[in-house]
Amino acid sequence: MEYAAQPYTIVHFEVPFHGLFGWPAAAIVKGHDRAIARLVSVVFSLISIWWVYRVLRRWLDASSSLIGTAVWAMAPLILQFGQVPMPDILATTGLIIAFAYALQGNLIASSGWFLFTVLAKLTVAPFGLPILAALLAARQCRSVRGLLGLSLSWGIVPLMGLLGWIALSLHDPPGSWVMVGGVGDMGDRSMVHLRELVDPRFVGTPIVLLLAFGCGVLGVLGLLAAPWNSTARMHVWIKAAIACAVISYYALEEIAWGEPQYSVPVLFWVVVAASFGFRPLLDKLTGTLTRRYALGLVVALHVTVVALGTLYLKACRIPNIRDLEAAGELLPTDARVVVWGCIHEVCPQVWLGHNALVLKRCANSDPWLPDDFLRTTRELQKLGFTHLAVIDAEAKHSSQWNHPRLHADYMTNLAEPKSPYRAWCDAHFQEMFEGERVVLYALPEPI
Repeated sequence: MEYAAQPYTIVHFEVPFHGLFGWPAAAIVKGHDRAIARLVSVVFSLISIWWVYRVLRRWLDASSSLIGTAVWAMAPLILQFGQVPMPDILATTGLIIAFAYALQGNLIASSGWFLFTVLAKLTVAPFGLPILAALLAARQCRSVRGLLGLSLSWGIVPLMGLLGWIALSLHDPPGSWVMVGGVGDMGDRSMVHLRELVDPRFVGTPIVLLLAFGCGVLGVLGLLAAPWNSTARMHVWIKAAIACAVISYYALEEIAWGEPQYSVPVLFWVVVAASFGFRPLLDKLTGTLTRRYALGLVVALHVTVVALGTLYLKACRIPNIRDLEAAGELLPTDARVVVWGCIHEVCPQVWLGHNALVLKRCANSDPWLPDDFLRTTRELQKLGFTHLAVIDAEAKHSSQWNHPRLHADYMTNLAEPKSPYRAWCDAHFQEMFEGERVVLYALPEPI
């Protein structure tokens, strides 16, 4: 790759923090304050709870809707990723509101909120299909001309979100924290092959995430009982669109198979489906005292699973986060950091609090070419990069959740004292900080 041809402001479709909203927010608050970003996520999590209830009331009675809303609010995925500085809860809340307005036939509000969704996180774009289907069903479009006209009218505004991402990827926004991508090879990260959509090795992870860490025991029972709901009916267009959207989402976004936060938007549709089974479930479990005891046991089991799942996700944070933050505090305000390791492109920017470019090295068995690395480092120095961080950290769930195509000798030992890579860096660069699985170096002035 010709580094000199790269501006290193390549947009990663998630950051800073809350998608395209993160950049103006950072300008307003004069930086990327994680406490503020976390508060934004919490607010949208609370907003989503009300709108989930409103969506469910479109078809279901108040009791079933309240149970479905409680399942959503208590889901470990929501309790964890609904309060972290990531865009998933914003995007999911946006699509829930867009879907609610579409069910009412409100084109302007539905289209506008889906624009919000796309601006928050572009990868959820496939879920525009059930939103559009709900709008078409609410408007009772029958003719081909009417379907095409309404679809174009609804889709033109969200298209602006896509153009916004493209525009930002082509220009360098002002500020010390610019958005960059990663350089390196993590294997085949293209679209998922069709045969993998029915391969148990691949579908197992999202199923576990959506059930055990999503809708829980009550949700699973609701899904099983849903076919016996004879009073509430969802339009067949919406059902088909949800199925197509979920399949397209997992087919287009391979990383969604292994990263828990990518299951958050899918969880909404799972909760909706499960809520259709709560009325038959209540009818079966409230007839006698014994059945009521059984219902209490189910609720207690659900709460237990939720608590265990939430604690597990909470434990899946970076084990050496304090050392990473300590290294970031030593960096000057205008520092630009080259990060060496098998790390998601976004993470070092959050950990270190500075502009970072990840040079991925994801297998300890990869050929070690010190001359090439030195040449690359010098080219990056000429582009303004001032420091090098060697990091072996990655969230615990990365090695546990990632499916076989993404999990191949995933963890590295680049920063260990006995590592030849570490010895080479010690000989060529000035060490500023050493912590658990992280070493920070100051790069010399470019020659």
